[in-house]
Parts: sequence; structure tokens; C-alpha cells
Amino acid sequence: MLADLDLTYKYKKWLHPRPLVYYPLLWALIVIALAGFAVDLSFQWTDDAFATWEYGWHPDTKSGLSISQAGDAVYPDYFIPRLNALLSTVSMQAIVEISPALQKVLSHKILQLIFPHIFTIYLIHGFIFWSIGSWAMCTLFEYGLPYWLCCLLVAIICYGTLFASLPILTPPVEAVGKSFTLRLWENASQEPVPRKPTTFPFGPELLRRNQDLSESVRPAEEIDAGPEPPSTWRKTG
Repeated sequence: MLADLDLTYKYKKWLHPRPLVYYPLLWALIVIALAGFAVDLSFQWTDDAFATWEYGWHPDTKSGLSISQAGDAVYPDYFIPRLNALLSTVSMQAIVEISPALQKVLSHKILQLIFPHIFTIYLIHGFIFWSIGSWAMCTLFEYGLPYWLCCLLVAIICYGTLFASLPILTPPVEAVGKSFTLRLWENASQEPVPRKPTTFPFGPELLRRNQDLSESVRPAEEIDAGPEPPSTWRKTG
């Protein structure tokens, strides 16, 4: 969305020469990004969760009421999209797009070494935490270790496994990701290629040839039967 916005309207070139617009927008995006995280963190100290409120606003498919009116408002599962997460991620991406200072920070050599593995980390971190992390936590806790030490060791084990698997998993993931993003960018930045007929490169005569061929191999009884007698016609209303 942001790439298409810049491609169509060149909003970044328009923003930078106008500090009275650029800086208020930048700080507004920072506040929105932080607020999106804050409403999740506030649940650690209060009994009210913004995610539960938002989930209750959506319609209940069984009754037609809102979920809260139907009495089914609960904290949503992790895979259900949330408004604060959407606003935070879009705001953070917009900050990176328009802030040269942040772009310079993200261009540091250490971060550039991690950058090729970002998508792989995103894809597999949950699987490692839920599988190896769960196994490590239960196993360590059986030895009578304190909870804080179990959490520390589980973090070391999970992140060690994660980074050890990156050299193996990143190349195929990167190949697929580059191919997809290249096609996406081409479709967004170039005029669409003229559509070709289904029979390309043979042309429409291929359909006529196939039709003639199918008629030539029809059973003789179908060809000689002739039209159906009127007694077999059905009334069509």
C-alpha cells in the first residue's frame, strides 16, 4: 500500500521539503505505533483488554448481533487480526519509509547481516518456540530449576536453534520471496501486459479444428438418429 502510494503520488518527495507537515506526521506515526503496543501491555496491570473490546465489536454470525451483545466477547486467538496490531505495523513501516535517520540506523553493518534472514525468522520463530521451547521448559522444570532460570535457558535454547537453522532455511525462503516480490513490483510499476487468447500461441483456429475433430468421431447412431420426435420434447414452462 505504501509503495503504491509513493509510486502514484510521490508523497515522500512532497513531504521532505515541508517540515511543518513532515514532523507532525512523523510524530503522529510514532505515537500510533507506541499506542498499539501500549494497549497490549496495559493488560498486564488491568483487567480490561482492548483486544477483547475490539473483538466484541465484530458481528456474531449466529445471532446477527455484535459478539459482545451475544455474550461471547473473549480475548481473541493469536491468528485473528487486531486493529492495534494493524495500526502499529503500518505506522512503523511508514516511519521507516519517510525517516532518513531511521533508514541510516537500519543500514548498520550488523543489522545488514541479519537482514537476509528476517523473513525466515518471521516464518519459523513460532514453530520453534511452540515445539522446542515447550519441550525445553517442561524438561528443565522437571529438574526442579527455578522458574526464572527455566525461562532464561529456554530463551537461549530457542534463539540458538533459530539462528542455527537460518543458514539452511534462508536460501529457499529467500528465493521464493524474491521471486514473489519481483512479480508484485512489476505488476504494480509497469503497464499490464496485453492479454493473450487461451489458445496462444496457436490461435483461434485450434478451437475450430478440435470442434471439427470431435464431430468427425461422433458415433454413427448419433449422426443417423436425426432430430427427436415431438413426443419426446419437454414442456419448458
